[in-house]
Amino acid sequence: MGNYSAEKWSNRKVRLLQKSACLSFCLTGCLLVSGLTVSSSSQPKAYSATDDSSLQPDSVIKAFDRTQRAREAAIAGYSATEHYTVRRNGSQEAGAELTARSTYSRDKGKDFQVLSRTGSSFLQSQVLDRVLDHERELYAPENRKKTLLTTDNYEMKLLPERETESGQDCYVVQLTPKVKSPTLLDGQAYVDPKTFTVVRLKGIASASTGIVSGRPDVERDFQLIDGVAMTSHSDLKSKSLLAGETEITIDISDYKIQH
Repeated sequence: MGNYSAEKWSNRKVRLLQKSACLSFCLTGCLLVSGLTVSSSSQPKAYSATDDSSLQPDSVIKAFDRTQRAREAAIAGYSATEHYTVRRNGSQEAGAELTARSTYSRDKGKDFQVLSRTGSSFLQSQVLDRVLDHERELYAPENRKKTLLTTDNYEMKLLPERETESGQDCYVVQLTPKVKSPTLLDGQAYVDPKTFTVVRLKGIASASTGIVSGRPDVERDFQLIDGVAMTSHSDLKSKSLLAGETEITIDISDYKIQH
């Protein structure tokens, strides 16, 4: 009888262990499907996924700030294809276009290999080449920290109403640069309430960029690639009495990210 009880208890322990393993496997699968990752020393920390409408404004700002810092830390480098288009005075026709393969590394900054050019040589030299120079300056290691979308560079305030941008319900964070700079925007960040990643930026450069006249209006769209929010489209518009209206659009694709 004693031997039978021991055998019965042993079989029960095996069944309990099997159930525990099954439950653990199912929980892991649910987390992965919902966008969360199970912690592992070999995995980069993912953005937290939550959508708590009861969060206080300060908590939203802190979560957004942490996400931006995590994004910067996660990207050791990347390459991408960037297509630039210049239009003048409301024309639907492109005045000039440029396609380049960009490469960025945290230690060296950003550079370009120009693949093709079409259109006005004046717009190529006086607008598009200056845009590329501006990007190189923006991503230079000594300047990079000054351009980030963090509370080091911006006063941030959560606006009371959510808005829909790019088909997503978003928090709206008012951005006020702490210093005037052509690399910082007076405007709004539209933030995914589940991941606290930026979906869109809208605003006006807080100082002249030197590329086009005055302080241009800027819109920038982002998409998640390999777990980080990367710029997919930018639109820059400027208007003056002497130069008229200039619009520069940038479409970025084929990212290869190094973590």
